[in-house]
Amino acid sequence: MKAHRILCRPTVRAVALALSVLSWSLPSNLQGGYIYYSERGGGRIGRANLDGTAKVTLVSGQASPTGPTLDLARGQMYWGSSGTIRRANLDGTAQTIIVGNGTGGMPALDLAGGRMYWLLDASGMMRRANLDGSDQQVLLTGQNDPHPPLLDLVGRKIYWPETGGGNIRRANLDGTEATILVSGLIRPSMMTLDIPNGKMYWSGGGAGGDIRRANLDGSGQETLIRTLNFPVGIGLNLSSGHIYWAEYGGGTIRRSNLDGTDQKILITGLSGPTYLSLDLSPLRTPDIQAVTHSDGTFTLTWSALMGRGYQVQLKADLMQANWINFRGPRTATNTTMTATFSVGSDLQRVFRVGLLP
Repeated sequence: MKAHRILCRPTVRAVALALSVLSWSLPSNLQGGYIYYSERGGGRIGRANLDGTAKVTLVSGQASPTGPTLDLARGQMYWGSSGTIRRANLDGTAQTIIVGNGTGGMPALDLAGGRMYWLLDASGMMRRANLDGSDQQVLLTGQNDPHPPLLDLVGRKIYWPETGGGNIRRANLDGTEATILVSGLIRPSMMTLDIPNGKMYWSGGGAGGDIRRANLDGSGQETLIRTLNFPVGIGLNLSSGHIYWAEYGGGTIRRSNLDGTDQKILITGLSGPTYLSLDLSPLRTPDIQAVTHSDGTFTLTWSALMGRGYQVQLKADLMQANWINFRGPRTATNTTMTATFSVGSDLQRVFRVGLLP
């Protein structure tokens, strides 16, 4: 990838400083997109590249976490943990509890409407609240061990597995007109939706579990993958034609084609993985937007992807062999980032901005 370059020649003293700013050419092994996942047994929220590499722990010390659900526009994630709903930045910082007192669960997000929806497996309730946890409402009761819901915001519907009842269910977003779409299942666990193609996918069946697919009205049911060890969290990458899932019993995250062929193990050694979400944001080189000078300092501004890490580096001459980190890596909490530095005594200085794995 060709680096973007801006050359400035500010006259801030008798000898001019030649300042070059370049975007960082990306390493060949750096990809776009992440897998976010929870480890119920390990009490962790983790992240890895879409091929399973570069696995990191973002949050630890959780009680039976399930999630996360991603708000990529704001650089945040939500998850359920022992009757609470929690939120943090995508790098795990700034964690806060937004729903407590044993009434929380893994939420589905309506970001445009400013609301979240969740189900309580113990009490069989469906609830709704604002994204900050305020204005809680009970929409539906009497469910038999319901698991986390999915939203179809175009169709104004909410879907969920009723694990204890062996059903896949659907209702309006206000909880009315609840109906059973698929029945007679063995402990359906987690779901995902393919709205453009009119499909829903779910996992279930326990120790001899499977992954199935049907039309959004429940018709045309197919079994795609069989004999799995407690398959749970499930996600789709439609552009690449892949389905991802977490296998609780095997401690793995796996991937296959959408029809179930070409299965691959991506991550091993997890402690009870229960849920996964895919960040399919495109990866791009940081775009240098501006370099401004004021009172002996320069401020560098570049475009950023929220939740991603960036590192500014410098050296005194293009011929110098090694780059020096300018302070430490930083995580974007907005769509632009800045770094301010003093002119110093160098006659020339070269900066670059790198997107981190």
